[in-house]
Amino acid sequence: GTLPKWKVIKNPKYSDLRPGDIVNWKAGSQLTKGSTYTVDPTYGHTAIISSVDGDNKYTAYSQNPTPVTIVHWEYVGSFASLVRPVM
Repeated sequence: GTLPKWKVIKNPKYSDLRPGDIVNWKAGSQLTKGSTYTVDPTYGHTAIISSVDGDNKYTAYSQNPTPVTIVHWEYVGSFASLVRPVM
């Protein structure tokens, strides 16, 4: 088979999100609206978008370091980048 190529979008907006995207938070940034939790100050955080739910909300698969969990978050502009397979 053919391996996918990857498209990178830096500083993505909410309107850029698609199911299947791998999103990368900026190091030390806020995880989601209303949360006092910030992501790792050195490495950031990574998750996979499961669905884009409207009204700045999305669902993602996250693992840190427990088993994968499905989480519902609100976009706050803290993504450094997203990567998306392109066939």
